[in-house]
Amino acid sequence: MQFFEFAPDLLDRDKLANGAPPHLPPFLSSAGVFPDLSAIHPGAIVMFAPLRPGVGQRLIFESQRRKVSAKHAQWTHVGIYVGDGYVCEAMPEGVTVGNVYSKLQTQRIRFRYHPRIKRDQSSLVAIKALLRRGGGYGWGRIGAHIQVFLRRRDLLPRRHATNMAEDQRHVCSTLCETAMRQAVNLSPFSHPIDSPSPCDFSISSELVDHEHNWLSFKE
Repeated sequence: MQFFEFAPDLLDRDKLANGAPPHLPPFLSSAGVFPDLSAIHPGAIVMFAPLRPGVGQRLIFESQRRKVSAKHAQWTHVGIYVGDGYVCEAMPEGVTVGNVYSKLQTQRIRFRYHPRIKRDQSSLVAIKALLRRGGGYGWGRIGAHIQVFLRRRDLLPRRHATNMAEDQRHVCSTLCETAMRQAVNLSPFSHPIDSPSPCDFSISSELVDHEHNWLSFKE
């Protein structure tokens, strides 16, 4: 089983008082150090694995665990990094912008990027995600996933296939995939995926982990 620890690239708040983000949560401010995100470009994929998963997160994990290992299934949420410590993400209340730093106490966090996307193109990925801000959540997509799950186990009739597109509403994984595809016409996946799950971003051979990640793997 994997666990995580802080990588060495932590910044001392006292030495970099002028460069400290103004939106650091209290627990980081009192620690006197904070992760250095200066090397992370807007448009990167941000992946989250809960340290203490709730009911919904456990259901996502169990669903993903049926097709991938726990190493990949643990990633139950993804978003697009938009810079300055913020991430654009599809949440049940809609597409919002949240503070990455505030998630440190509750989430394992991992950054991935597409090596063929240039820096200016990467910023366009962030813009495409931000244009969805305030949009509704894709509850229809969630319902479609549940129906597919039940049909595969013969708990529902195998007819009347559900359209997962559900106009322009998104869950976290489709928000990321759509933003990248619309911005640079590049898919984060080697093969087409109709409705990606968070774990697909972990197993993708098109994406690589950021070398300046401030959470590092330990086996």
